Amino acid sequence: MTLNSEKLDHKQLKKFHLFRRQISEEVKSKDVSMLDFSRVPDTWFNGVHVVPNPVDSLGNALDYLASATITKAHATPRIGTQLKILLQLDGNVKALFKPKWYSTNEVIQGEIYSGKDRHTSEILGFYIGLLLGLRRSPLVAGRIVDLSKEILPVASTSLKNTFLKNGTNICFYGVCYYCHRKDLVCGDGSQMEGAVVRWLPASVKIGKFRSPWARTYSKKKKAKWETNPNFCDYYKSNSTYSKWLPDIVDAAIFDFILGNGDRHDMEFAMDYPDAKILLLDNGKGLRNAEDHLDILAPLFQCCILRNSTKQQIQMFQRNQFSKLLMEISSRDSIQPIATQEQFNAFDRRIAIVIKVINLCHNILIV
Repeated sequence: MTLNSEKLDHKQLKKFHLFRRQISEEVKSKDVSMLDFSRVPDTWFNGVHVVPNPVDSLGNALDYLASATITKAHATPRIGTQLKILLQLDGNVKALFKPKWYSTNEVIQGEIYSGKDRHTSEILGFYIGLLLGLRRSPLVAGRIVDLSKEILPVASTSLKNTFLKNGTNICFYGVCYYCHRKDLVCGDGSQMEGAVVRWLPASVKIGKFRSPWARTYSKKKKAKWETNPNFCDYYKSNSTYSKWLPDIVDAAIFDFILGNGDRHDMEFAMDYPDAKILLLDNGKGLRNAEDHLDILAPLFQCCILRNSTKQQIQMFQRNQFSKLLMEISSRDSIQPIATQEQFNAFDRRIAIVIKVINLCHNILIV
């Protein structure tokens, strides 16, 4: 059977309903103390996954991020180019707060990598990873923080110095590579919507290498992979890179569905012999509902795919992916988390991935 069969496959339908029950149970909140789940996710990490499959207390761990008391707030001058706040939560847990720059309906134009991070992309990216069986993203929860009551009283001096008022709204510009006083993000009064991204365990050291499929970030210069259809041949024969190719393809599928064309580095946990590429920093998705096929270049140039990824994608028929994604992400406090047009795009992209897999000649399933 080809993956793009038009008829509903009842075997896959049964598998889907079993998976739906499992994932729905996982994200459900249990009646226990939130603080009990402040450190639990640290025990889940093993270099291969951030969240085990299955896990009983995922809903509570997400609730903790959405509600735990903020005890410290710092600027993040050495963490990336985008504005964010480093939080310390009750229980000594670190997390990043990525503020809202765009409304749900706002379409981001320009190059696929242009614009600010979208906080809802971080949130939906986490749930998309769960559905694809790629549990390699940090835990994320939407949250509305009161800047005057929750952030400023515990803010470091360097962060506090970037706050100011614009009329009745509290604004800040933070400390980062591109942060500037002229580029403020403002709350609604003192209320600021954003995404809280849980820090990986403190013991984890992140290694990284430049993605072979990274963009040049120049309109005048194309990357080699954009002009050479046989670009992957070298990496298939290179032992240093060949072991990472299934991970790179997984990341490409994940990014294509999310609409993220800005994954320039491949990051993994050092000191873990079986480590897989982690799906960190997912804020550049949900720019618009267009399909950027070049994000899938690792898949259609290498024609390598994990069997587990293939089986997971095969399970989703017609519009099941978007319906289940909408269902499990509805637990988040930030709603609407995406437009109907964007949810429709997720189903369309799943179908495109399936078509690309079918077009691969002599695909290597690992």
